[in-house]
Amino acid sequence: MERHGTRNGEQEQKRMAGLRICYCEDETAQAEWLRKKVLEWAEKNQVPVHMDLYASAEEFLFKAEGASYDLLLLDIAMKEMNGMELARKVRERDPEAVLVFVTSDPGFALEGYEVDAYRYLMKPVREDKLFEVLAYCRTRESVEGQSVLLKSEGEMCRIMRKNILYMEARGHYVELHLCGQEPLIVKAGFADILNEINAGSEALVKIHRSYAVNPGHVARIGRTDCCLIDGERLPVSKSAYQHLNEKFIIWKGDGKWGISSGECAPVSLLCWELRRSPLLSDGR
Repeated sequence: MERHGTRNGEQEQKRMAGLRICYCEDETAQAEWLRKKVLEWAEKNQVPVHMDLYASAEEFLFKAEGASYDLLLLDIAMKEMNGMELARKVRERDPEAVLVFVTSDPGFALEGYEVDAYRYLMKPVREDKLFEVLAYCRTRESVEGQSVLLKSEGEMCRIMRKNILYMEARGHYVELHLCGQEPLIVKAGFADILNEINAGSEALVKIHRSYAVNPGHVARIGRTDCCLIDGERLPVSKSAYQHLNEKFIIWKGDGKWGISSGECAPVSLLCWELRRSPLLSDGR
């Protein structure tokens, strides 16, 4: 684990399995105590963890540029920019990360809902409450292999697999068409990105040399093309037709993502499904 993150930290994060955690805290003793507890939990539960500590919101914004975390622990009462302001900026680029505020002031609880905070940990933080948060994040990461990290325009972006409509090869780039968002442009080979998205399960089905589609967003299939729920048509090669048809039938029958065909998962669907405790957790 590192005391501070580096601007190239996303390369190290992407190589590592397990949880990627950061803690933004201007009290050194508090930061080191919590880091120690995270290490103890990780060792006991045999979970690989990469953890960065930042002494201010400004340091986080500078050094964590392009990085992506599964869990962000944010102190609220920091000098200059506070933790709540930082959380709003984090949400602009990462709608999926788990946000937890570590504070001695419960007065920000209502504002926490604005940034979809998972929980508040009251100082002094109780070990069992911290471990509950870590256990939640580990469970969330394992559910359906729900997200994938991809680099676009110099930043690491977390994409929900279920929200990918289809991907298209465009020269040396791949264009990911997403549910309710602008397309994501990735500079990489089509096969490389398809393999990365499909690691562990076949989320996208290759239907053409330049296209792969999410069967959950397909309305109907023809011999030469398929029609998405929104009416867009994609070409289907003769060799890909049978496999696509088989996957289409399986996905429609199983409801593999846990949502109706063609429906886009709400940004925080998994948070709300797995959440069982109140937002405010009294750490005293």
